[in-house]
Amino acid sequence: MASKYSKETFKADAILLEHIYSHAGYSKSDLPVLRKAVKRGDLAMESLVENAVSRVGKLKRVDVIGMDHEDGSDTKKVTVVNQGTKLKPYRGAGFSTKNKKGVLRVVVVDPLIKKVFYFRIPPEFYVGVKQKRREVALRIRFHKDGGRPFFKDEIPNKKDVWSFEVKTFKKLCS
Repeated sequence: MASKYSKETFKADAILLEHIYSHAGYSKSDLPVLRKAVKRGDLAMESLVENAVSRVGKLKRVDVIGMDHEDGSDTKKVTVVNQGTKLKPYRGAGFSTKNKKGVLRVVVVDPLIKKVFYFRIPPEFYVGVKQKRREVALRIRFHKDGGRPFFKDEIPNKKDVWSFEVKTFKKLCS
């Protein structure tokens, strides 16, 4: 039986597939088979996203630790999940930055509102910067009801990961 976390991931992968299949070189006629593969957990969505970024950004994929593309960048696919408790819900998407040195191209799916967010995070934001939980992890906060959080404690001119959001997949890949 799948855990609640994996169920959320499968749900997020189904949402992401609808946004990304054409960028990865698939046609609408391929969708029924791709949907079935996602539902069964047979499709490596991380690879699909990396291929789509390579194709749209005209970037060659490489097999080097810490990078996915020839320009030194790395692609991440993450799902927004509850990182708190039932009484104190806290939603976010976390991922490792271990061994990363270039631009992070992050695709985040929020299954609660069925939306995909794109972030193009420069290395100067995360390389050598200690994070609250771990030195090699970034977390993107989301509102408990889905979507962009409301920053009550935001300090003017302070960089937040949300300042690196890009609106389109094409901009993510450029």
